[in-house]
Amino acid sequence: MSGLSDGRVPRFVRIVTEDGSLEGTHVTGTALRTLDDLNSTAQTFFTVRDVRFAKSAFGREAPAVAVNKESILFLAEPTEDSGVPPPVALAGRHERAAVLLAVGGYRIRGDVHVPAGGQPFPLLDRREPRFVALTSAMIDGPEGVLEAPFVAVRRDGIRFLREIFAV
Repeated sequence: MSGLSDGRVPRFVRIVTEDGSLEGTHVTGTALRTLDDLNSTAQTFFTVRDVRFAKSAFGREAPAVAVNKESILFLAEPTEDSGVPPPVALAGRHERAAVLLAVGGYRIRGDVHVPAGGQPFPLLDRREPRFVALTSAMIDGPEGVLEAPFVAVRRDGIRFLREIFAV
């Protein structure tokens, strides 16, 4: 997505909470990723503009909403312009581990980035950051299947994590 004239970058997001789901545009700074905004402790709420509610008691559309970060099960950026660093930027420092997560009524399969030689399980035992990033994700839930290059999952919403090994 192209940036705004003041240097901010709009990103299309789909958010799933226990109360429903919505999609719209989140605006962040050019040096920030959506994950940075989610994990920031400076704000309790995550703002979204030009909102369409897919499943909600709040109507069908709204010009803007603020979602309490603690209520977000996961957020997906279902476009290629996700602000995720390319794999080459992670070379040497991190490796990818394929995982399957259970979050609410959803199954999310994707790659989590772990320190070289590490495993994904220690990610669950940390308090911070609040959201865990997955790349090359496939989300399977009540609405069907969604593929997204980036998904942020609230750590304390994860019911189980299974590492997927290549056969």
